[in-house]
Amino acid sequence: MSVPVFEALIASDTEKKARSWAEKAYALLKEGKEEIGEAKTALDNAIELRGPLAMSRTHQYELNRAYCTVMLNPGSVVDSTIEEVCSDVKVAIQGWSQLKAERRSAIKDWLELNSDPASTSARGRAAALLNELSPDRHSS
Repeated sequence: MSVPVFEALIASDTEKKARSWAEKAYALLKEGKEEIGEAKTALDNAIELRGPLAMSRTHQYELNRAYCTVMLNPGSVVDSTIEEVCSDVKVAIQGWSQLKAERRSAIKDWLELNSDPASTSARGRAAALLNELSPDRHSS
């Protein structure tokens, strides 16, 4: 389905369900890089409406939001952005292998660029998370 369909579903949704927002985000991500900011906003809304991670399939919301954040912030960034990405990946790490390979690669490359194993700041947390994402872990 296309973005306008999901916008119509969102407009008519009296129960404020997260899924339509997430599906809109996925449709935007398929449209291209220029839509990533809007996709991240839609995922922010989906996660807010869903609440704490409870359902096994909705971990993709956080993982795709991490991808959007990475794509919106290429290169070396401030600690708060690193913390945001690490937090999203960490909360949903059980679904890591289900994320599209190109998105996993983009997140890992970005974490590598923004990590420092010797640091006690967000850069150290990024290095630790990279270790957790190694190929021999979370392959379910």
